[in-house]
Amino acid sequence: MTLNKIQGDAPIIVTERGAVLEIRINRPHKRNSLTQEAVDLLGAAYEKLEANDFAVGLVYGTGDAAFCAGADFNTPRKMIPAPTRTSPSSSPSRSLPPSRDMRWEPVLFSVRAATSS
Repeated sequence: MTLNKIQGDAPIIVTERGAVLEIRINRPHKRNSLTQEAVDLLGAAYEKLEANDFAVGLVYGTGDAAFCAGADFNTPRKMIPAPTRTSPSSSPSRSLPPSRDMRWEPVLFSVRAATSS
């Protein structure tokens, strides 16, 4: 999925700020819940983060109501297959199959929450 969409209307807005890739969930009217399109765009944003020399990725939600309410169950979505075991001898826990050369970038999530002591 491409990131080339009118940014203001996109469910995910990606902005490059020097060494930082900002990824903003942009559905405040739905508490930033994720549609299949938003999940696909998040995947494209993570691929962009991985493929370039960003020092960090910053993920946050638009508005004050919620960072992300989770999946939007009121929109159609495709089925995502469950992860498979990497080999018959692997542990009984499910794990993702090995992928190409892995390169890890720090990803920060900006969440505002009340605390008490």
